[in-house]
Amino acid sequence: MQDKYSELTDPKDIQLRKDYSWISSEDEALLREVRPVVEENMGRLVEGFWSHLMRFAETKEILKDEQKVGRFKSALPQYVMELFSGDYGPSYVKKRVNAGAVHFRLGLAPRWYLGALNVFYHLLRDILKEYYGEDREKLGKIMRAVEKMLNFDYQYMAEVYELEHKANLMDALQKLKELNSRLEELSIRDGLTNLYNHRHCIDTIHREFERTRRYNHPFSCVMIDVDHFKSINDTYGHPFGDYVLKELALIMQGHLRMTDLIFRYGGDEFMVLLPGTNSTATSLACRRLQEKVAQYHFHYQSASYKVSLSIGISSTPDKGVHSYQDLIKTTDSALYKAKQERNCVVVWGQEG
Repeated sequence: MQDKYSELTDPKDIQLRKDYSWISSEDEALLREVRPVVEENMGRLVEGFWSHLMRFAETKEILKDEQKVGRFKSALPQYVMELFSGDYGPSYVKKRVNAGAVHFRLGLAPRWYLGALNVFYHLLRDILKEYYGEDREKLGKIMRAVEKMLNFDYQYMAEVYELEHKANLMDALQKLKELNSRLEELSIRDGLTNLYNHRHCIDTIHREFERTRRYNHPFSCVMIDVDHFKSINDTYGHPFGDYVLKELALIMQGHLRMTDLIFRYGGDEFMVLLPGTNSTATSLACRRLQEKVAQYHFHYQSASYKVSLSIGISSTPDKGVHSYQDLIKTTDSALYKAKQERNCVVVWGQEG
């Protein structure tokens, strides 16, 4: 049995429910006493119950599958005999809980379950009247005991339904949370390269700049531009240009550290943020990236091309960089000068 049902089968809880429902040892003894009578009339009881269920379109729809019908009909006598066992401890409750879970999965609404118990009660009373009609007092006690036990059963069915609904709700909320997380991730990713996009870049550089300034750590910003990218598109077509950008994204992800943050800043421009890294170490990493890209052959269908990069770098703490906007501006300025030369790395403030 699943953990969510474990509290329902606790002996102390079961006894408390019995006391609350006024189920006494006398009731248990009476139910045990009439068990042979019920067993003798089981076929009549089952058929009467079944014919009543099949009068309604909703129950017909729920029980239209022949296998379900077979399982239901075979389980019903067992359910009835357990009701008259006189033993209503954890084993009994476990079976009732399992029955409730099955009814929930079948889609049987509580109103149908409760109505079925009422029908069963009246069918049973008609049968028992034939045996105990002369002793109205005893018949009354037996039927009160039956009523108490049916109410006892219904308590468990209702709680199983509630637990199942809660479990389904929690599952739905978890799926929704995962979906929202996925949507959020998609919203900050570039559709072509799967790198972080421009919007997320601005949010991140703002956050990282403030964090590194608070702890007085170095922080570098890099802008990368593909040399002659317009010529690549004009000569080989935009699909080849897209291929180059996707391959460059993979190369950068393989070359840079896990802590470095890579973005597609726009068009053929990329931005990389390197927390905890000064301009000297950043420049060295960028020159190695240039070399790696220069050695790479970009093959797409019948086209082949070699790419070079222009790179601008700005770092903190540098004079003139007092905000993340300053950091972006100075990095862009360094890139502008790098693009004038092509295939070079320029560190802002060290242009000479």
